[in-house]
Amino acid sequence: MAGPIAHILLAMAVLQILPDKNQDEFLLGTSFPDIRYLKVISREQTHNNSVTWRDIINEPSSFKAGMLLHALVDRERQLYMAKHEVYDFIPKTRYCSHALKLFEDKLLYEKISDYNVTWQQVTNCFNNICPEEETFNIKKRHLWLWHTFLKLYCRYPGTMRFMNRFAGSIPLIHSAASTEIMQLMLQFQKNEKLKTVIVDFYQYFKEKIKQHYGIAITCNIAALQPTGS
Repeated sequence: MAGPIAHILLAMAVLQILPDKNQDEFLLGTSFPDIRYLKVISREQTHNNSVTWRDIINEPSSFKAGMLLHALVDRERQLYMAKHEVYDFIPKTRYCSHALKLFEDKLLYEKISDYNVTWQQVTNCFNNICPEEETFNIKKRHLWLWHTFLKLYCRYPGTMRFMNRFAGSIPLIHSAASTEIMQLMLQFQKNEKLKTVIVDFYQYFKEKIKQHYGIAITCNIAALQPTGS
């Protein structure tokens, strides 16, 4: 499972070939599924494990398309990390997967420049709640907490300042977890093999997006054909 930064970066890449999608709603959708960390919804309700590229392209709702992309990124990342045996050369601890996501996000953070925007511009989408978020029967205060979490996370990814800000508000973030995660991230920083795999996955997924560009064009043309033609 990828972290918020990686999800947003890859969503920005997809938006380059799907200009019909509403950017803010798409980014909200791709950032929404992990609200489960607040323990207000199950993973099964937000992650479609059988999602395909065509599902994303054909989904008329930008928010739902973003959600579908989130599930696809998680699945592809898990397969890629397993193929490259990442978990065989990092410490096997309780919070290693969480530390890996935060480290990955910190490593990829500057890639936002690939899209000629700033994180400040991107995170403006979290200033509003999308009506489709409310269809999951999650309390509005939890939706706002998640938006605030994401907005600050994108400003201070993987830092103690960020961890301390949300200690107690989000079950995963408490002193013991934060300390272990920060220690693991320091170890990861020295692991060149790990850093290579992380950056390679980002490039690999961007290439997959390019491969499906033809599908996006085909689907868009098909949508314009008159009924019965």
